[in-house]
Amino acid sequence: MTEGLGKLPVAGDKLAGKYTILRVIGEGGMGVVYEGRHDRLGQRVAIKVLREAERKNPEVVARFEREARLAAKLKSHNVARVSDVDVLADGTPFLVMEYLEGVDLDFELTQRGRLPLAEAVGYVLQACSAVAEAHALGIVHRDLKPHNLFLTDDGDERVVKLLDFGISKITQEEPDSVTLTRSSLGTPLYMSPEQIRSARVADRRSDVWSLGVILYELTTGRPPFDGDGPAAVIAAITADAPTNPSELRPEMSRGLADAIMRALEKDPARRFQTVVELAEALKGFGAEGSWAPPPLHTSSQPRITIPDLPRISAEAITMLDPHAGRDSFPDLGESHAPVATSARPAPEPAASPQRRSRALLFAALAVLSAAGAVVAWRFSQTGPELASSPAVAAPPVTAPAPAQPEAARERPAAPVVTPANEAPSVDAGPRAPRHKAVVGGARVGAPVPSAVPSPKPSAAPPPPPPQNPDNPLHL
Repeated sequence: MTEGLGKLPVAGDKLAGKYTILRVIGEGGMGVVYEGRHDRLGQRVAIKVLREAERKNPEVVARFEREARLAAKLKSHNVARVSDVDVLADGTPFLVMEYLEGVDLDFELTQRGRLPLAEAVGYVLQACSAVAEAHALGIVHRDLKPHNLFLTDDGDERVVKLLDFGISKITQEEPDSVTLTRSSLGTPLYMSPEQIRSARVADRRSDVWSLGVILYELTTGRPPFDGDGPAAVIAAITADAPTNPSELRPEMSRGLADAIMRALEKDPARRFQTVVELAEALKGFGAEGSWAPPPLHTSSQPRITIPDLPRISAEAITMLDPHAGRDSFPDLGESHAPVATSARPAPEPAASPQRRSRALLFAALAVLSAAGAVVAWRFSQTGPELASSPAVAAPPVTAPAPAQPEAARERPAAPVVTPANEAPSVDAGPRAPRHKAVVGGARVGAPVPSAVPSPKPSAAPPPPPPQNPDNPLHL
């Protein structure tokens, strides 16, 4: 049979044309959980279907689907994964989860009683990992209890899987739901005082309370609040102070007992404000590796990065020489201009007065040693050229030539002339250190200025006559 109309599925039924129902593995007030099989993948799955009474409520159905979609976004290893949401032929929704083998913590408590302290804390820390991720997505569970913490084996490790995210808060208020049997008190036993008064005001701190109750019960073997009936339990939760767990478990450290008691503060403002805070307080008492921060949920939107534009800041110029200007950086070129190279040598910069005087003195000595009016006449013709010669030879470079401005952000920076006795330095740091300047996005060494600032260079002299490389003084 395929999808019984108005009835719950039975073994052999097919759902959505791809799942086959194998057997019932659990039942609750809201629905039935089946073991199923994905026909094409051959994978075992768990399928939860709403009961007929619930499927008639449009609000319940809509919230069931919404919570299923939210649960499908959770990435934590400690969450039972939701892989699909669909509807039966009559519109009844169902959700498909990973199939788990193991037992829940409620069964574990029944079989073993109170657990070793490190084991109990480790289970709660794993639950914290799942709940913290849910809170990050805006999901408040509101029904945390041992029955919803499932233990399964993953190799040699026992893993806690959190079930039923947000499902409890979509049920209708039913005054008769709290019966006299203890088994039906599962939810009230773990509810916070504010949730008992109004489920609408319960926030993530209500989940902190529930985790505190669970840890209290795992370590002491009994819940912190109990009574002869539902009314007594609710009264204890809202009015009574719990017995310190260290009185029931003498070997419990004070730090662990204090963390549990803080989680059970009746005033939400005095509790741990987040599950992460609770986990940080507990992680020193559990097995190593039990607590893992919730996974990051990155945006699916593409990220666009705009690189910094190459620039020479006024601050960088001031660091080099407070009196310096653009002309103090003859080797840097335009910071935003594109660069094109030429085969012609670059024109030499005009010499400063100080350098010209020194060069004239050397030239005069050379003239005197050679003697003669011809030498003096030649010197008068070539003096400016000699004066413009640098004190230290620099390697030849190519001259910048204009190019299209649009390429300024894509083309390499202008070449830098570096004196032979000063090697260029490159700094990849985010800020330019002293005596460095930014050129085309990279940082290169700039000559340290002398104590006496240099005035702006004078106009370039007319081109000199051709030189004989074997007779630089034109003698």
